[in-house]
Amino acid sequence: MEAIEYDYRRKLLHAKPAIVDADLVDKMFGAISPILDLHKIFEMALDTTVMEWDTTQKIGDIFIASFEKQTVLECYSDFINGLPDVLKLIQKLCGRKPFFDFCTKQQEIQGFKKNVILLFFYLIFR
Repeated sequence: MEAIEYDYRRKLLHAKPAIVDADLVDKMFGAISPILDLHKIFEMALDTTVMEWDTTQKIGDIFIASFEKQTVLECYSDFINGLPDVLKLIQKLCGRKPFFDFCTKQQEIQGFKKNVILLFFYLIFR
């Protein structure tokens, strides 16, 4: 998720000259930010739980508390429901040389596992 946020979304938003309109960047990556936020909150709660392990010896509670919320379901549902349109948009934008060059450069820097389309599928599998 962080690779999508930092290696693609933020770099596209701050590119000079602009590679893609900010509206299109939001269409592609907008559903990922809420999921990333949820995972960061979970990570902080998990760190706290691990630090208190000697006294509480509980860890399952943090998973239940973090992922049974309606907002988690809504965030992932929004992401999955919008994924076909996002993939079509990425495919269309790859026909534009500047966007294709950007994605190719990011893939070379980050390695094949950081291909933008594969990163979207990694979110589903996790």
